[in-house]
Amino acid sequence: MKNYHQDPRALNVPRYLSPFFESLSRSLTDADRELSEAYRDHGYVVLDVPVIDTDTVDRVVSELDGRYDDVQTGHDTPNRKLDAWRESEAVVEVANAPSVLRALEVLYGRRAFPFQTLNFLVGTEQGAHSDTVHFHSIPHRFMAGVWVALEDIHPDSGPLVVYPGSHKLPCYDPFDLAIEAKWEAHHEYEAAIEAIVGAFGLEPRPLTLKRGQAVIWEANLLHGGSMVRDTTRTRLSQATHYYFEDCTYYQPAVSEPFVGRLSLKRVEAVGSGRVVPNLYRGRPVEEWSKGPSGLRRMLARFTGGGRGE
Repeated sequence: MKNYHQDPRALNVPRYLSPFFESLSRSLTDADRELSEAYRDHGYVVLDVPVIDTDTVDRVVSELDGRYDDVQTGHDTPNRKLDAWRESEAVVEVANAPSVLRALEVLYGRRAFPFQTLNFLVGTEQGAHSDTVHFHSIPHRFMAGVWVALEDIHPDSGPLVVYPGSHKLPCYDPFDLAIEAKWEAHHEYEAAIEAIVGAFGLEPRPLTLKRGQAVIWEANLLHGGSMVRDTTRTRLSQATHYYFEDCTYYQPAVSEPFVGRLSLKRVEAVGSGRVVPNLYRGRPVEEWSKGPSGLRRMLARFTGGGRGE
């Protein structure tokens, strides 16, 4: 018989969301329990102690100098670099920071691994969005984002903003928002989310982190980039997205699961490049597709890049 009060994996639910959180957290230190409660209540936590040392930060900045060539917003100059971990060992070190991986395991009760990096030169001014539209998992909610400041973030540089408590909203996918499941409809997604933010009166909170500090946010937390008031300022930072072991990884933005179209994501672990298998109930999804399973019709495969923060 399962021990729901002591085993965080007795349910396919992150520990911070478990109905048995009180008993599951008894094995945690006071600091870890406080971290988990803040994450549960607000949808994000700031790790006050710098998680990245000065030398590593300097190497990231140096190794990416002149390489911000993935322009995905309206800025006139290059402003971001997708998956720089393939070129920079320092980026890999930031993504695999032991203190971050430990905090994620405390919060979720399951081991995490980074699968994507985004490095930023300047603020993005991106609209509010939830990562669950880009990257989601089965079981749900086993995805998290971590944003590390690579310099002291100035209020005029377009800081990352979060909407505290917004993770408690439904995980809106294209069907919920009555839009087509395709990347080209992302502007419609952002417009719908903007309207939802207004309907609930959600207020953005800018995060002016210090160099080396990090914020962890829950997959469904609304977040984005604030206005850049001083275009001469940089906003050097790294966002890393994390999945957790023993899940199915998919992309809701281009999925129609109710009619058998699930866009599975090919996931590589940052650093090793190891392809992490899509698992369902501990077995590769491909095995389920061979039998009389509903998953057989849900193996439409697509791969896509990330968006931004």
